[in-house]
Amino acid sequence: SISFKNCTAKVDLTPLDNVSGNLRYGGIMAYSTGNTMSIENCSTSGEIHSNINSTRTSGGIVAYAGAGECHISKCFSSVTVTGQMIAATGGICGVASNATGITIQDCYSIGDLYTGQTSAGVLGKHEKGKALVKNCYSTGILEGYSGIGGILGQGIAGIEIEISQCFAWNPSITAHREVADKYSSGAIAASAAGKCTFTGCHRNPQMVFTDPFRTIQEHKDLAGG
Repeated sequence: SISFKNCTAKVDLTPLDNVSGNLRYGGIMAYSTGNTMSIENCSTSGEIHSNINSTRTSGGIVAYAGAGECHISKCFSSVTVTGQMIAATGGICGVASNATGITIQDCYSIGDLYTGQTSAGVLGKHEKGKALVKNCYSTGILEGYSGIGGILGQGIAGIEIEISQCFAWNPSITAHREVADKYSSGAIAASAAGKCTFTGCHRNPQMVFTDPFRTIQEHKDLAGG
């Protein structure tokens, strides 16, 4: 098992030009496997930057959560992430791929994200197990190619997601996708498949939302009107 508690980190992460492979960058943890992972009352600040194509994911607290069971609570991040080649970025967690599930509770991010696709203010991509995101919010500027969400970027088919009492108070969400078959974007969640439940979630009513192929008004179910 892996456990972090009462940790503070200031990061300045930029890969070397000749680095290759599945690169992952996290404020507290880059990549986790094993039975359980717990991160409590931790905070991060600083910058993550990459224009290398092999940068797979990044997160303000953890980049890739692959433990059997993962709990992230009472954490916050002001990390700014920039890089058009970075996919699956989260203000708190980049990718959750947990056999048992992940819980993100009482967390928030205020950092700006300028990335590729499937990025969000809290959880960038959920691809395995059950995810519970509760009492979280994000306030940063979010911008990328596709699949950009205030709380959730992408939930793939066959998984279960429950998002409750979360606030996407981002001033703007901007997607630059050029074709309609790429991931859509949304104020609360961008692209969510599987069994998804949203309860008591709200977006910034002054949010500037830009996606060439959708509007918040047309998709209130995902945009969190």
